[in-house]
Amino acid sequence: MDHPVDLGRGTGGQARALAARGWTVTAVDYAAPAVAAARRLDPGASVTWRTADVTDPASVDPGGRLGGTVTLVLDNGCLHGIPSRRRPGWAAAVETLAAPGADLLVRAAAPRRLGVGPAGIDATDLAALLGARWSPRPAPGPGWYHYRRRA
Repeated sequence: MDHPVDLGRGTGGQARALAARGWTVTAVDYAAPAVAAARRLDPGASVTWRTADVTDPASVDPGGRLGGTVTLVLDNGCLHGIPSRRRPGWAAAVETLAAPGADLLVRAAAPRRLGVGPAGIDATDLAALLGARWSPRPAPGPGWYHYRRRA
């Protein structure tokens, strides 16, 4: 069965959409109010909602039940806001969760040097963060990155 994990999910629109298509979804966000709002928007509990730090693999998957089984990791605007010093934790969580052949979809803003908002990330930095076990794939659209975990 397909099991996606949606990282940095906020109120969970994509997580609910995947669940509506029959996927068994786990959605993670560090903001407890966002997770509470997501649960209210999902009265049928079609998604497993988790308050956790996406840079801490043990927090994302307590007990290790999902380790190596996730077929899709979705990050729609989370990674690009994580400080660079904490991004290796995000990569460790992705690596821990992903099954061989899993897809990773990341939507991220380009890097910013000044101003307010997410710091951003570019393709070179993302590839370095993921390492050799991930291969780039065609992206679904502007601002998106697609990788597949090698078997």
